[in-house]
Amino acid sequence: MRKIFFNFKIKTLKFWHFLRKNFFNFKIKTLKFWHFLRKIFFNFKIKTLKFWHFLRKIFF
Repeated sequence: MRKIFFNFKIKTLKFWHFLRKNFFNFKIKTLKFWHFLRKIFFNFKIKTLKFWHFLRKIFF
C-alpha cells in the first residue's frame, strides 16, 4: 500500500513539474509576443504621427 502511494506521489510530482515548466515557457512566450506587439504598435503610432505631421505641413 505504501509503495503504491509513494509511486503515485512521484508521478504526480513529475506531472506538476512538467505542468509548471510548460506554463512557465508559455508565460515567457506570451510575454515576448506582447512585447513584440507593443513594439509594432508603437512604431506604427510613430509612423502615423509623422504622416499626420507631414500632411498638416502640406495643408497649412
